[in-house]
Amino acid sequence: MEYTYRFRLDPSKPAKVFLNKLVGSCRFLYNKLLEISKEEKLYNYYELKKRIVNLKKEYPF
Repeated sequence: MEYTYRFRLDPSKPAKVFLNKLVGSCRFLYNKLLEISKEEKLYNYYELKKRIVNLKKEYPF
């Protein structure tokens, strides 16, 4: 038998700002890597992982 638990977050204002920034950065990184993989036909996880280092230098998160 499987159970499901639901938790509601009630972050403070600074925590909300941090979470929004974190989610925005993750969304940007995902979309950018998806774009790179489609343009250059990169399907290998390790090749895309190497690109993260360059993206960190190029875009301030």
